[in-house]
Amino acid sequence: MMTVEPTQRVPIAVDEKGFWRVEGTRVGVDVILQQYLDGASADQIAEDFPSVIPCQIYGIIAYYLQHRDEVNAYLKEAENKASVLRDRIDSESGNRELRELLQTRRVAREAVTP
Repeated sequence: MMTVEPTQRVPIAVDEKGFWRVEGTRVGVDVILQQYLDGASADQIAEDFPSVIPCQIYGIIAYYLQHRDEVNAYLKEAENKASVLRDRIDSESGNRELRELLQTRRVAREAVTP
């Protein structure tokens, strides 16, 4: 008779700054979940992130589905922190030229991309 383990580890590691990453990688859980919420399957997500194996992605999705409120609160907090950081970087005058160059390249790339 097969024994079923009632619990599994969630493949999420929290770094020293509180950022959630896929265990053993540098990939953010927020990136995985954003693709999932945009309709990508675990296999499609795995194609974009070769360092993440499908069972990790399924584990993260399962954790999200069981803990939506907690994960959504984390995602909102992470987006707020990112927004504050972007605003701070944008406000520093030394970054203005680089930001303009990157924006020009982004617009040019989007014009070429179908």
